[in-house]
Amino acid sequence: MKKYQFILIIAMAIGLLASCATPAAEETQIVPEISLPAPVEEQVAVVEHEPEPEVLRLNWDLSAYDFINEEHLAVGDKRTIVFEPHEPFAGNIWGTDVYTDDSQIGLAAVHAGVISFEAGGVATFEVMEGQSHFVGSERNGVYSSEYDEWPAAFRFV
Repeated sequence: MKKYQFILIIAMAIGLLASCATPAAEETQIVPEISLPAPVEEQVAVVEHEPEPEVLRLNWDLSAYDFINEEHLAVGDKRTIVFEPHEPFAGNIWGTDVYTDDSQIGLAAVHAGVISFEAGGVATFEVMEGQSHFVGSERNGVYSSEYDEWPAAFRFV
């Protein structure tokens, strides 16, 4: 009987140790750290870029002066215009590469080689400071006149 008593004592000791070890293991149990995603505001990358220019479809006889005054454009401002094909016509432009702001944009664009009467096209002009002199010339079948000092100008970009 001693042998069975000894085994019983060993089994009780193991049970006692196991019951003592279990709560301690639960108390010191390591819980993995959970990381939450960053708020949406932090996840979104802000990309700054220049806004797309507004594209306008206009008559061939409008001048840059019309835009400068109506839209309160300043030096450096740009406008993009789509010109439909058009029959050649004579109009008024002054300058070469840089034109007075009262020059017709479509006619000046043909003169500068940016668009043509036959195909039309897209022209972007930029408002500039006035010039002390504007040189006249003939280009692409369009004549531009010479002019002295004028307070505002434009060029194609």
